[in-house]
Amino acid sequence: MTIRQIALRTQTRAVAALLAVATLAAPGGAFAGPADTYYERAFVVAADARCNLFQPRIGSALGAATAQARGAALRSGVAAADLTDVAYRARARADAVACGD
Repeated sequence: MTIRQIALRTQTRAVAALLAVATLAAPGGAFAGPADTYYERAFVVAADARCNLFQPRIGSALGAATAQARGAALRSGVAAADLTDVAYRARARADAVACGD
């Protein structure tokens, strides 16, 4: 791996981390419904599991945030079966995206 490739990979991870933080920091109710928030977080967790985007502690925090989003969606009245479908779509999307993107 060349220095340029390492630098590019580091930049890609930094951008991914910033996007994840922005997603988690945004007030979910203002922009998206509970199921949408759960989808976004489940996608980031699935992408991290596939591509190792984040350090383990950040991955754990994202997992906790995803569980919280799922709980919030359930409390707001979204059916558990619907959330299972949402999680499946998030994993499918993460599987379709190249790790280098």
